[in-house]
Amino acid sequence: MNVNCLKSQETLFETRILNRMATPVFLLPDQLPEYQKFPLILFGQWYSTGFAQGIKWLSSIVFKLKFPCIILPPFDECNLSEILGLKVKLNMQNLNSNQLKTSDEEIGFHTGQKEFQIQSDTGFIGPGGKTMLHETAGEVPVMICLKPKNTATPLILCGVRLLSSSGLSNNKDRNAMFNGIIAWASTRQKATDDLQNKVIDKDKNYEISGETLNLISVIIAGTGVANSHEITAIASSIFGMEMTHEEISAGLDYLSQNGFIFMQKDQISVCKEAMEKYVQDIGLWSHVRILRKEFSAKQTGGNR
Repeated sequence: MNVNCLKSQETLFETRILNRMATPVFLLPDQLPEYQKFPLILFGQWYSTGFAQGIKWLSSIVFKLKFPCIILPPFDECNLSEILGLKVKLNMQNLNSNQLKTSDEEIGFHTGQKEFQIQSDTGFIGPGGKTMLHETAGEVPVMICLKPKNTATPLILCGVRLLSSSGLSNNKDRNAMFNGIIAWASTRQKATDDLQNKVIDKDKNYEISGETLNLISVIIAGTGVANSHEITAIASSIFGMEMTHEEISAGLDYLSQNGFIFMQKDQISVCKEAMEKYVQDIGLWSHVRILRKEFSAKQTGGNR
């Protein structure tokens, strides 16, 4: 998988670990967001004049990036709320914990597990973000997602040592979390006119987000299901996401218009090869494989 980093990170120690897990593409600060093609991951001494100044620079572009930004340790003390322009208080807290857990269905889906042994030094306190990962005992959030507006690109603050080998961490868990969060971020592409805010039903002027369209596409490619009610059930039970009838209808219309499915009266048939190629082209095939395994397990369990 590919990630973007800043040019200043190219010679950092953590980059050697990153090279074993992903392919970094380095950019200069003034090349963002124009040349960003992958999630931006910031770690180590990523900004020449310090962490606080780096956050100040980042604050002007972070919620407009083409893909999410993920900030990894170290975190220096600063007023995150003020610098990022958040309306609610967000504080950092020093931690020393390696027993972590996620209650986030998507993170669990992308990582394939719920509990992790990874050293974490920083927690985040306050209502300023959605908790993605927390310590098991005190439930202090150690990874949160900030998204001040629905149209904003997510910013992930991760106090977990994902790029640091440690005897306190299980490397398998560390790799699973790193791969999972990058996979998650790779599906969160910034809204664009031709995908994320596409008007599917011109008569109703109904818009569907690219994130929702991607989920519908993965479900159809992974299960062969193209029925609105079944898509709703799978999205809720496996992904923990709720979709409206209008969203699913708009998504099916889009896929039909592009030849991935065929709709005739009440019958919907899937062009399997075209649907699978489409999902591969948008980089979500790994999710189809995981979904097929999960869907098969649920069906087997239900038949017992």
